[in-house]
Amino acid sequence: MKKSFLCMVLTLLLVSVTFIIPMTAGATNNDLEVQMYNSNTAATINGIMPHIKLINKGSSAIDLSKVTLRYYYTKDGTQPQNFWCDWSTVGSNNVTGTFGTLSTPVAEADTYLTIGFTSGAGKLEAGAYIEIQVRFSNNDWSNYTQTNDYSFNPTATSYIDWTKVTAYLNGTLVWGTEPSGSSSSSSSSSSSSSPIDDTITVSDPVAKKVGYSNPLIDYKYGADPYALVYNGKVYLYMSSDAYEYDSNGNIIDNDYSNIKTISVISSSDMVNWTDEGEIPVAGPNGAAKWASNSWAPTVACKKINGVDKFFLYFANNASSIGVLTASSPTGPWTDPLGRPLITRSTAGCSDVTWLFDPAVLVDDDGTGYLYFGGGIPGSSQADYANPRTARVIKLGSDMISVTGSAVTIDAPFMFEDSGIHKYNGKYYYSYCTNFGGDHSNGAPAMGVIAYMESSNPMTGFRYVGTVLQNPYNYFGVGGNNHHAIFNFNNQWYIAYHAQTLGKALGITKGYRSPHINKVEYDSSGNMKLVSADMKGVSQISNINPYNGVEAETIAWQYGITTKSCSAPGCSGDASNQQVTNIHNGDWIAVSNVDFGDGASTFAANIASSVGGRIVLRIDSSKGQIIGALDVGSTGSENTWKLLSCNISKVTGVHNLYMIFEGNGGANLFNMDYWKFVK
Repeated sequence: MKKSFLCMVLTLLLVSVTFIIPMTAGATNNDLEVQMYNSNTAATINGIMPHIKLINKGSSAIDLSKVTLRYYYTKDGTQPQNFWCDWSTVGSNNVTGTFGTLSTPVAEADTYLTIGFTSGAGKLEAGAYIEIQVRFSNNDWSNYTQTNDYSFNPTATSYIDWTKVTAYLNGTLVWGTEPSGSSSSSSSSSSSSSPIDDTITVSDPVAKKVGYSNPLIDYKYGADPYALVYNGKVYLYMSSDAYEYDSNGNIIDNDYSNIKTISVISSSDMVNWTDEGEIPVAGPNGAAKWASNSWAPTVACKKINGVDKFFLYFANNASSIGVLTASSPTGPWTDPLGRPLITRSTAGCSDVTWLFDPAVLVDDDGTGYLYFGGGIPGSSQADYANPRTARVIKLGSDMISVTGSAVTIDAPFMFEDSGIHKYNGKYYYSYCTNFGGDHSNGAPAMGVIAYMESSNPMTGFRYVGTVLQNPYNYFGVGGNNHHAIFNFNNQWYIAYHAQTLGKALGITKGYRSPHINKVEYDSSGNMKLVSADMKGVSQISNINPYNGVEAETIAWQYGITTKSCSAPGCSGDASNQQVTNIHNGDWIAVSNVDFGDGASTFAANIASSVGGRIVLRIDSSKGQIIGALDVGSTGSENTWKLLSCNISKVTGVHNLYMIFEGNGGANLFNMDYWKFVK
């Protein structure tokens, strides 16, 4: 009996030893648990990026300032190292990083990163967790080989329990297993770059709210929009509204006298719009040096001798109409005539009050027609009700000459803004109504877009009704009305302007912004009244980030402006623009970027004399950080360099935000284009 009892005691002691020994070499307990994955699992990489979740599974809170974590790896060089905390639920400023060396190196580790927390991180409550996204790199950005690193997780794409990242409480190992044969070393060196500043105020857009599509842009104005569809894109041509000032520097009402350029934007998805720059049209710096102004453009494409050629018609104030030509929708543009195309000497135009606001149609047989005119010839009710100042004229086959005499379109209450499109074999002439006389008894209201229909492009138009009310009815701010109706990807749309940006800025002095909403037809082919709003239209395709995207392709933004760029951009277009006027807290965003199965690198073409940082977030301006590109001086704001950084793996479709950080009041840098690399 004594012998069997003794055997039982020895057995229990051996079992106890079996459980006690691992707690000294590779400890775990029930309080702290570490989950981890590497956001970029490339075999070689110039920045290692662990994403860590620290969980308190105990029953009481833990002071985070007493907790440290270690990530073990081979240094693969002798360079000093830099640490960043890109993001954390406790604030990146409350996360620290130091580098230490193992006193006894092993095959998969000779160095470790110790992650700690300041007192500002607070406590980790029972049952709660925190997340930390960190990265570190060699000072010269030379590569690490991750596949021989002890803590590297080559397979996980989301958080999993990971005992190869160790956790310590008051210096005692409480989670994970240290590399075999290693011991903690007290010698360490610290090298850190400034962390991403989560305290930066990221302001909301001024007018185009996130998730909305109107106005199309809100970093500058654009009026009298006309849409050309070409090669899978919509090009919008606009009068270049810009502030006018009095002698004291105060903004005054827009009188349109300084408009001498045409602004162009384009989109393949109807939400992200690319600034294509300004077309210099009128005056000594313009293509049409004879002209004083360039108002209300309209553009057509027609094959001439088998080659696509583009024709831009514009109003020289209200006195004549000119034409420019180009071999691409963005130019360069030249004046083929050196004089106006339409004047009051043109047959049928002598009594047109305002010779302006052209609209062009190239019919199915290739014949071109130009619609134009407006104004009120007198002050009687008859003059308001039937001004008879709208005209249409047939263009020559070269599109820069006219054939025959202009024909009058008797548009009720006509004021300005001719529009033309063809739908199911019928021609729709649309226009803005005037603001005088009696508009009762079935007449169109003041300042609306009314329309007429005909089976002939020049004659037989009959009044139908209104397709778009005055902007005041939709946005609470009125003014004149201007539009264009077009089809893109089998959907009809109306482009128009309204003073929504000016209203948001508190400057309702006639400075206008472009908008787009859908157009629908009833069973009789009549257009339904448009429901204009700030929400706008839906995105019809995603952005491919791997082909290169112009920085001036923007869905939403705050603080930036654009200007012409000496670099060729990712498309090599001579009209290339850049994002500039970048300061701390400014940002740009693009909608619905399709990352597919993931990318490893972000690159941007940058020019800078100051420098700063581009923080990449997805889904919102405070969303997950997938990377950060540090920008140093490139030599000047016109010296371009392609800079890159590694990123966390992100898949699928997300909105992409680029948050700009930096010091001082000067422009941090200029941005030409960006792209991701798989």
